[in-house]
Amino acid sequence: TPDEPGTAVPKEATGASLPPWLTWRGTPWIAAGVLLLVVIATGWVSDDAYVNLRSVGLAWEGYGPVYNVDERVQAFTHPLWFGVLFLAFGLTWGEAWWAAFLSSVFYTGLALAAVVVAFRRQPLQAILAIGLLACSRSFIEYGSSGLENPMTFALLAGIVAAREERGRRLTEAGSLGVVSVLAGFALVNRLDTLLLVGPFWAASVWDARGIGGWRLTRAVLLGLVPLAAWEAFSVVYYGVPVPNTAYAKLGAGMPVGVKVRMGLTYLTHFVIHDPVGALVLFWALVGGLLRGGSKARPALASMALYVAYIAWIGGDFMAGRFLAAPVLLAALTVASLPSSKARSPRTVLIAVIGLAVVGQVVWTLHPQRRGQEAALVAKGPYEATRLFGIVDERTYFRSTLGLAAVLWNGGTPARITRTEGEAVAARAEAQGRPVVAMPAQAGVYGYYAGKDVFIVDLYGLGDPLIARLPMTVGPTRQWAPGHFPRSYPEGYLEGRARRENTIADPDLHAFYDELDQVVAGPLLSGARWSSLWRLNTGALDPR
Repeated sequence: TPDEPGTAVPKEATGASLPPWLTWRGTPWIAAGVLLLVVIATGWVSDDAYVNLRSVGLAWEGYGPVYNVDERVQAFTHPLWFGVLFLAFGLTWGEAWWAAFLSSVFYTGLALAAVVVAFRRQPLQAILAIGLLACSRSFIEYGSSGLENPMTFALLAGIVAAREERGRRLTEAGSLGVVSVLAGFALVNRLDTLLLVGPFWAASVWDARGIGGWRLTRAVLLGLVPLAAWEAFSVVYYGVPVPNTAYAKLGAGMPVGVKVRMGLTYLTHFVIHDPVGALVLFWALVGGLLRGGSKARPALASMALYVAYIAWIGGDFMAGRFLAAPVLLAALTVASLPSSKARSPRTVLIAVIGLAVVGQVVWTLHPQRRGQEAALVAKGPYEATRLFGIVDERTYFRSTLGLAAVLWNGGTPARITRTEGEAVAARAEAQGRPVVAMPAQAGVYGYYAGKDVFIVDLYGLGDPLIARLPMTVGPTRQWAPGHFPRSYPEGYLEGRARRENTIADPDLHAFYDELDQVVAGPLLSGARWSSLWRLNTGALDPR
């Protein structure tokens, strides 16, 4: 982070010895614009984004923020991003792909603007931060994708910018207020971003400790209002305080040792997939420890805690997705390290270009990349982009869900699962009754299947019962990190479309009766609230 107000700023940081084009304050904005154009040109929307878009579409049709119309289940992890998609869906006249893509680009642009603002007095450092981000595959790929990453980018960069302006354009109390509000919205966006924003929030509270007890408490409580409001809604409407995906991904019953091994594999894969991002993250951690001083501690704590958390939960099946935000924070940290004579314009440009070349060479020469064309023929596109159970999602989906593919297809995605979803929707309409479907990929399929098709996925992302069952035991190679298959209980599918409990196992049958009361019973009935209490206190357990 920049020097304390009033301290001497090195000559190199002021730009006194730099060429005019680097000292001009418009240069970082141009660099940010160029990077945003790169994000747009390589843009795509993931299949998982369509899981959220199914709920968005049903909400617009009047069924509420649900995944299947007959039960209240939160299949999206990120309520704030859901709200953004809901508004964008209306503004784009129901064009789901464009709602997700344009929302992503807009908030990635806000994040880059916050980076420029954070270093408004130090153009060279802003250019360095943007240059490092431009070399990171993870940041660029998840700068679109339709997932919540761009919102996380914008909120995290905004928090850093608010910290930078402390004692300048913002008072201690003002900086704390902005950080608190942005941190609160970050928690509504994803609960686990507490590990990213928490250290900055705590540091802001400590820095503002002299403003008085009530003012300090008020600023902190202000940030908690959005989260408290959402949690109250979630418990009343869904019956639980966390999304269904939390049960599906974190409650699969996988041994801790196996999860940690998979998490470490995810981090190792990150070095292969995004070598520059990994180098920037390493640079930030080491440089921050050695030269960052006390002002780098919040960023160091954020990066360390979040990376450790990713390892602990077993990583994810999407290459680079959960390390894109730490890379953003790492780029900001590297750019804000104390200036020295070594940081000349030439050194900065060489460093950025060198990292870009290293990243391209490592990725081009890696066996996964070199064998990809042969694997496309031998294994198919999914296995060709898969390594250690982790998938290069953009490479896999760009031919059908990428910007170029969508434009070529007249502005809509041309994925085969769309055709399959539309076919099952037509079958449900022809039969005049709901249909149960169990697609391997529920995103695009589920969105186009529509309201009359009940989606039951073996990973449990949108199914409250399946999410609470232990995963099906099998070889590790059959698992995808974060996506753990379950077995359907005997009799479950037979009664699903009729809203009947036909589960054969008596204990599981009784559990599902109470679970169904929570997710489908009258909101304010006494029976529902009794089951809701038992469910959330652990008195109900399907295992």
